[in-house]
Parts: sequence; structure tokens; C-alpha cells
Amino acid sequence: MPETSTFASKQVLVTHPGRQHSHQLARALHEQSALFAYWTGVPSAPASERGPLYRRFARWSPQPTLDLPARRIRHCYVEPLVRRIADALCIPPQAIVWQHRAMEWFDRWCAWQLPDDLDAVVCYENAALHTFRTAHVYEPVESPDAHARINAHKDREIALADHTLTVSELAQESYVEGGVPDEQVTTVPMGADLTDFAPPEPLRTPSDEPFTFLFVGHAGRRKGTDTLLAASRRLHEAGIPHRVAFAGDADDALFHDAPPTVDRLGYLGTDELVAAMHRTDVLVLPSRHDSFGRVVVEAMATGLPALVSEHVGAKQVLAEGENGWVVPAENVDALAEQMRWCVEHPEQVAAMQNRAADAAQAYTWTAYRERVTDVLATRQVVTADSAVVATEDRQYLLVTVEGEGMSAVPAPEHLRAHVGGEDHAPAENLVVPADGGIRVAVELPLSVDVGEDAELRWMDGGGTVAAWQIPEDQRSVLADPPAFQDVSFEFPAEVVSGGFPTFDVTLHNTGGPGPFHAVVTTSTGGEKVVRMDVDGDTLAGHTAHVAVDADPGTEGTATFVWGFDRIERSFTVVEG
Repeated sequence: MPETSTFASKQVLVTHPGRQHSHQLARALHEQSALFAYWTGVPSAPASERGPLYRRFARWSPQPTLDLPARRIRHCYVEPLVRRIADALCIPPQAIVWQHRAMEWFDRWCAWQLPDDLDAVVCYENAALHTFRTAHVYEPVESPDAHARINAHKDREIALADHTLTVSELAQESYVEGGVPDEQVTTVPMGADLTDFAPPEPLRTPSDEPFTFLFVGHAGRRKGTDTLLAASRRLHEAGIPHRVAFAGDADDALFHDAPPTVDRLGYLGTDELVAAMHRTDVLVLPSRHDSFGRVVVEAMATGLPALVSEHVGAKQVLAEGENGWVVPAENVDALAEQMRWCVEHPEQVAAMQNRAADAAQAYTWTAYRERVTDVLATRQVVTADSAVVATEDRQYLLVTVEGEGMSAVPAPEHLRAHVGGEDHAPAENLVVPADGGIRVAVELPLSVDVGEDAELRWMDGGGTVAAWQIPEDQRSVLADPPAFQDVSFEFPAEVVSGGFPTFDVTLHNTGGPGPFHAVVTTSTGGEKVVRMDVDGDTLAGHTAHVAVDADPGTEGTATFVWGFDRIERSFTVVEG
């Protein structure tokens, strides 16, 4: 990713009917001076800056207020209020229906007052459809079907989104499998507040106490509680001594026939939860579906290795066998076998503590804010142009990347040319900065199998941020490149101050018609791009001018950079 990103004067609105981690995105944008507003259903503005009714709502809310300016926050409490009432009065299936209705009401509230002068709006699933329609100035022919399924509602939201951010690679894969183009989905892993989560001092060591697995969260079928209970029962019946501690609320029906290995701790505050992590050995989360699973990061920050299912997004935090393990979802055999290994190898498990804690540090909210602003800053890169030149034994793809608006141009080390099934990095000594972009040369074999997937890629640690396909005509040139030889560059030894000296370029082309692309720069700040279409077996020449703005007596250098070489000429600035 780029080392820096800029949002200039761009203004982004963030909306969420509740909170989840949306406030971290709002905070990241505010730190970049790019937050237009944060609209939410959870009391978030400082209580001291609002009236008595708001202060009462804030006291009732389990979520703390935020350190964002009050003028940037607006509230619509419909979703939290409806959810609480429905949870109290309705059976779970009806409560879910009412919650989604409330999300749609919040979405309509946002759409009704959406400003016209925003640069971007970020909404969260199931509360985005009407806001996106308004943002795109889209008027539906008829009202949405009142009985539309929730997934269909989400599909319409995705169709209107220009880009989708997911909290894990697992979630990204699900969107791509659902038909969203890969280049329109980017993973920005969630963070966690690790202030209170740290390894014990001293670190845990194996003891005579039973080996204990810790489950944190709502113990229901979606989190794989039934699978975990079955695996624990199997170990118990096999005489493998262990305990499984459950922290959090639960579906009581699942525990009616629980094995005697189970300890139910109930809801734990932060201090109690950290203490539980310190006295247990492995976190276990065998979910059927968990887009991320923040508790994995929190537990690993205390040094707990994690045992998760393949359907837990936070599996990307793990290094298999080094700080945790991934097993198939809903597979009692695989889960029981890995639990057995842990019980039988307590020394190896304890040795993972530092590696687990180190891995968690890449998933703080600070790291999230850096990642999300970098990703949002890349969305508007507009062009990546290229040309091809060659010698007798190698060829170079010359690339110009330019950006505008909120975009940040990638650093050269983050660019790759994907050609012949391999990624090729730019040559370090052939990088030229340009207004609004950069120009680089990527060295390639003279003979290369160029497929239709040949493209320029903007890479980061998590994968491809953006990609541009290399045009068909240039793929053909790469497959049969022209050869340029005997290139010369002549620049006057004396240059008049403030003048536009003339320079000459000549070359002999022996490989057939093709483009020639070079850049001339001077140490005094001038720059000129040289582009020529050269016929086969001809001597080609080019004459051009470049500005020199320096005081008399200045010693300067003119540098001629082309695909696989650079030529330097010295000059002196003289009086006019």
C-alpha cells in the first residue's frame, strides 16, 4: 500500500443503524479530515453537548460515547429501540423480522435527508438500499416487495455499490462466489481494542490442572456450540481429561445434555474475561459462520492460541500450527482430534503464546484505520498506460500510472506486472516521478508466454488492490518485441538560464515497427516525455526542448531514461 494517502477536501458520510465497528471508520475518516458526518442509532455524541433526554438515552446505552465532534453526529434511535422491544415481547424469529424492518426504516431516514454535495457514502448491509438509490439518483418503478427476502434486499444493495469492503478474506470470498467481480471487493480486516488484553506475567505453563478450552460469545448453533459439545463428549468418553469453559449467554436447550466437562461462566466483564483467558489454554470458536470473530484477536493478544473453524473470518490471523489451527466446520471428528492433540501436547501449546500475541497486534483499531483509509484512497486511480521496448536479450514494459481526486498513486514497490503467470517488480533504478503519477520500467524475459490475464497490479500485504489489463496490441508486442539498439542522447554543454535547450535522440530499430517511450529530466526541475512510433530497420531521430530554470553558474545534469538504460549529460547554466 502507499506509505501515505490523502483525501484532500473529500467528504464522506458513514451510516449505521447500530454501531458494530462503523465508528472506527468514522474516526479514521475524521482523522483524515474527510468525515462529513456519522449517522447512527447508538448515542455517540458527548453527553455534555446534548439535552437531558439525550443524556438519559446515553446513560441507558451499553456503548460509550465517542470522541468525535458533536456537530458530525446525528442520531435515529429506531433500530436499537425496536430491537429491544422486539427481544422483550417477541419470539426470536419474529424479533429478527422486526429488527430488519427497523434497519430499513433507518435506511429510509438516511435517504430522505441525504445531502447532494457528498463525495462518498458508506452504509452497512441491510440498511443501505434506499440510501444508495438516492445517492445514485435512482427512482424505482415500484416499491420494493414488502415480503422480499433479506438476501434479495442485500443483493440490490450490492448492485448499487461501486465497491464493497469486507471484514475478512472469508467474507470477500463469499461475495465473489455470489457473483460480485473480484476487483470490486476488498478486504479490510476488523480491529480490536487490545488495551486490556495482554499475556499474563509470567506466561502460562503446563500444570496438573485439566487442560481447558475457552469459548467466548453467544453459545448457539451458529457459533458451532453443538459441534463443540459433541467433540468434548467424545474426548470425555475416550478418557481424555479436559474442560470447556463457556463465557457469555447461551441457548440453554443445547446444554440440557451437556457432558460433565462443561463449565458455564456466564457473562464476563472485560477484567473477568481477561482473567479467564489467562487461566485457560486455547480459545475455541467452531462457528458455522462468523464474518470475522473479534474475540479471536482479543484472546490471541493474551497469548491464547486459537482453534477455529474454516468459516471464521479471523482464521486469516492464524499461522497453522504456529499460533493456532483451522478445522472444517460442523466436523466433530476433526475438532475432537485437534482438541485431543492440544491436550496431549501442552508444552507445544504453551510455547505458542508469544507468537499468538505478536500476530494479534496487526489487528488493532489503529491498524484498521490505517488500512481502511489507504483502501478508500485507492478507489479513484484513473489510468495505467504502458509501452514496450527491447534489447537483444530482454524487454521492458514501460508503465505510467496517474491518479486524481481522492486517489493516492501507488509506490513503485507495490506495482507488479503479471505476465507469463508470474509477478514482475519494476527495476529500482528506472523509476521516474511525474506530476500526478509515476513512470516505471519492468524487466521481462525476451521470450515470454503472454496470456489474456497479463495485467498491471497494485499489490499490498493482503493481495491486489487494483489491476489494469495490458491492452491486446501490447500483449502482442510483448510476445514478439521490437529491438532498439544504438540509442544516443545529446544535450548541450552550456544552457542559457531560463531557456529551453534542444536535445536530440536517435536510435536504430531492428525488430520491426514498435513504440519507443523515454523520459528526459534535468536536475534543475525540467521534464519531457519522448514518444515515437518507429518503423522497422530504420534510423529514427527526435528533437525536443526541456525547460531549465536555474541561476547562471549552476552545474546540472540531464538524464535520459528509457526501458533498459539511462544516459546522463552534464551542463552549465550561463547568462542569456
